[in-house]
Amino acid sequence: MTTLKHLGFDNHQLPPYVNIAGNLPTDIKIPLLKRKVSFLNSICNELNPYLPIPEHIKKKLQMVRIDNFSDPFEITNRLVVILEDSVEELQALQAQEKQGQIVH
Repeated sequence: MTTLKHLGFDNHQLPPYVNIAGNLPTDIKIPLLKRKVSFLNSICNELNPYLPIPEHIKKKLQMVRIDNFSDPFEITNRLVVILEDSVEELQALQAQEKQGQIVH
């Protein structure tokens, strides 16, 4: 079984917004996707498109490659798309793993 330690990282070295490559082993990719989904959810919970965007939220948005802050509704839409894509990928991997279709 491959772990983050086997790849030269510990769990705290990889940010929750890391771009998750397709060639990572599933037992690494699933936890990273979970962290990414959690991170995106936290942004969604904090972001209010009717108020100015606080600096700490702008920094989080930049971490997921959203850096145009002129239209809060566009930001919200992009954030939702990224979140949906991440959740769908996570669910698909978990279903495949449950069915034994993925070899670690």
